[in-house]
Amino acid sequence: MPVRVDAPPVDDDPFDFGPPEEADRPRPTPPITSHQRSSDSWVAWAGLISAVVLVLAGAYFARNVIVAFWPPAAKIYTTIGVPLSAEAIRGRSQLDFRNVEPSRIVENGETVLVVKGEIVNGSEDVTAVPEVRVIMRGDESQELGSWTFRPPEVRLVPNEIIRFETRYQNPPPETAGLTLVFLG
Repeated sequence: MPVRVDAPPVDDDPFDFGPPEEADRPRPTPPITSHQRSSDSWVAWAGLISAVVLVLAGAYFARNVIVAFWPPAAKIYTTIGVPLSAEAIRGRSQLDFRNVEPSRIVENGETVLVVKGEIVNGSEDVTAVPEVRVIMRGDESQELGSWTFRPPEVRLVPNEIIRFETRYQNPPPETAGLTLVFLG
């Protein structure tokens, strides 16, 4: 025979556990003050500036190593006027200058600096000949000015030698020496 039991009514939602407790309610976050924002942004800007300074310092002080591993960087350095060592430049290719002879002449009443010389490919490969930068230097090796020129050939076969001549009108009278640098 069936037995009758009195039980509370069944809820429609088995996961409804009643009203939330005080600890379960989300708490509103306090508003961020302008002082906190400026403090956080100052730290972020300081970190960014420090990182940029470190990268630029590393790129400057390791420039010769960078050029040895990535030769196109030489053009970037020379374009912005950062000097490279002769070893870094020669390490990229076996191009070299020989028999460089500067002289001064007067043409049409103006002084002209004439630089003649040879470019030699000392490698066993065909080598592209980049533009050349001629730097005029004073008595204390300070840079007085510069110009660039394209050699007459764009490629040299192994052990090939080409002659070049370049001119500069009205050089500084205190020019005491020259430095020639391959740019590419």
